[in-house]
Amino acid sequence: MADHVKRRQISETVEGSLDRHRQTVVSHLMETGEKAFRDRNYDLANAYTTVALSLQPTHLDVLMRRVLILEKLAMFKEAYDEARHMISLAPMDARGYLRAGRVLLAQEKSSEAYSLFQSALDKVPGTDSRYHLLEIYRKRSSPQTKTFVSHLPYEVSRFIFRMLPLASLVQCTRVSKAWRQFTIHCPDLWRTIDLRDYPSQKRLPRNALAQCISRAVDPHSTKANGVRELWVGNKMTMYDVVDLLVAKDCKHLNVLYMSDSDLTNRTWTRMMLKNVCVNIVHLFLSHTDISIVDVMISGASLPNLTQLVLDGCSFGYAFSKDVKRFDLSGAEHITPSQYLTPTLPATPFPKLQILGLSSVHDMSIFALLWLLYRCPTLTMLRTMHTGLTLTRIMVAVAHYCPSLTYLEYSAVRPHPPVAFEPNQLPVMAHLRTLRFHTEQDDGVLHTILEQCHGTLQQLSTTLNDNNLLHLAQLGAGQLETLEIPISEGVTELGLSALIKAAPKLSLLDVSYNVEAVTDDVIVQLSTLTHLKVLRLFNCVQVSATALLRFARNSSSLRTLGLYQCHFDRATIHALVTDILPEGGVIECPHDFVIKRRRQTKTEKDELDNIKMVDAICSSMQLDMDMEEAEMQEPQQQLDHREVDGTSMVIEPISVECDDQLQSTLPSKVTGQCADLPNDDDAFPLYGNLQDILRKDDLWSVYI
Repeated sequence: MADHVKRRQISETVEGSLDRHRQTVVSHLMETGEKAFRDRNYDLANAYTTVALSLQPTHLDVLMRRVLILEKLAMFKEAYDEARHMISLAPMDARGYLRAGRVLLAQEKSSEAYSLFQSALDKVPGTDSRYHLLEIYRKRSSPQTKTFVSHLPYEVSRFIFRMLPLASLVQCTRVSKAWRQFTIHCPDLWRTIDLRDYPSQKRLPRNALAQCISRAVDPHSTKANGVRELWVGNKMTMYDVVDLLVAKDCKHLNVLYMSDSDLTNRTWTRMMLKNVCVNIVHLFLSHTDISIVDVMISGASLPNLTQLVLDGCSFGYAFSKDVKRFDLSGAEHITPSQYLTPTLPATPFPKLQILGLSSVHDMSIFALLWLLYRCPTLTMLRTMHTGLTLTRIMVAVAHYCPSLTYLEYSAVRPHPPVAFEPNQLPVMAHLRTLRFHTEQDDGVLHTILEQCHGTLQQLSTTLNDNNLLHLAQLGAGQLETLEIPISEGVTELGLSALIKAAPKLSLLDVSYNVEAVTDDVIVQLSTLTHLKVLRLFNCVQVSATALLRFARNSSSLRTLGLYQCHFDRATIHALVTDILPEGGVIECPHDFVIKRRRQTKTEKDELDNIKMVDAICSSMQLDMDMEEAEMQEPQQQLDHREVDGTSMVIEPISVECDDQLQSTLPSKVTGQCADLPNDDDAFPLYGNLQDILRKDDLWSVYI
């Protein structure tokens, strides 16, 4: 047999076999391609679908699968051509229109997709099983009403969305397509993640935080990218937070807030080993279970740290006591006992400037010295509710932190005064702000003022006349802020002397100093040309005439506090309409901001002024009524009881109870006799009860 005849017979046999098994081969290719598609291997799925399409070019299911794969490969032009080919093969089938419209929506061509779906509804019969899908996609692609995002510049819209808290910003992604496209594709909106305003009864899911962190990444940016600030607190477990920070490689984080959380030393160590905190500048770890010593040891992983807040934490170790008592020198020899790490860094935080150590219950003076020795660049220190005396803290700060400019202090309980030894406290040439929330001894306070009066700009504490006269004698030429509310020892003499010695005062708070703040003092305040804020809460001796005279003569006054003051409506009206400048504030106790005045006043301006005056007067009257209600107590309390159905009035009698009888009474009786008079006005506490209260005094701060 000739060769060409044999080849023709073989070809006919193969074609006949292929025709008989074509459907089986196509089905096998589609199944294999579907498996590759589920594995997200779109190139391999496209290869199998192409072979199947070559065997059956008009198969709609094969064409539909190929369009879907091309859409996943971002080959929109080829996918749209294949979808149009489906429409030409079956004009009354909804599958071609659906695929073509999906491709147009993926390219954000909503108007063209809407036209396509509209024409499909006219051609496809209503009996088609996919007809309702055409209606749904037509609604989705319908032209949306233009919002401010479409009209305003990009920077303005971004500024508006940045004013929203995180919970509201997440809700904005579900309002409309325009808002969603803008918010999720604007990384600047997600650079600051603050969960402190998140609903307290809820916890943020882990995947939600992961999505927010991913949205902060700009794929087209060449500079530092990702989240800048993360304020978590107790809204998530710290293990999940650290896990996400490590997984998302958040090495450009600048602010990290983990206060009031379940952070432990183990989680902290894991974060340090992954170098997540290399660029952190502000770190908040208040009220966590982490040890302050462990934080200091990990300073090599925080080279850029500037602010560290460790309120409510603990050291967890005892410290050696090899220091000199006079100037507390020798802190370089102090080490935490039983610490496993043999070498401790001398200066773990070379850039640290702000340190918070409030409510650290186990902080001894040796622990503080060990800490301050490793923070030579410290400029701000906050030690609230501490068990240390102010004398020791000042000596330690002056010796190890000579650049300190801000100090805030309050004792957890009253201490007996510890005076400075001669020449023990050196001159503190950089100290500008002192805030003492507990009353201090005159000798201690005088020594501190002598060493820093030349640079002191802000002073907030409880003073008396001796302190004010001493500061005025030293000279307070740089003092700008003075806050001395509820200072019982202040009189008109001391306050007047300090006002003369501090011509640069811009904020003065003399609230609740009823005897000291008089008309003469108010008139004298008009000589302060820089005074912007004056608070006169409960200064009832100030008359309306003196106040109006001072306000008219003070050209720089912006804020006036009149809470619990007794001024009539005419005085308030004069302050609002004529005296205080534009943008001025009256605190009573809420802030009432005076609106902008026009050259020609209208009826609306007059109505606004009247409403503000009414609101201020109502607030002041309510405060006065509440104060009078508290002060008015009945002179005699009567006990009304019913005996045998008859109402009886029993007058209280006074019974004297001596100490010997009192010691024999049971506890219930002594509790009922608490109001009976004796020499001390109160029964003494038992010794063990005093010890319990003394030990638990610090915990009352947390409660």
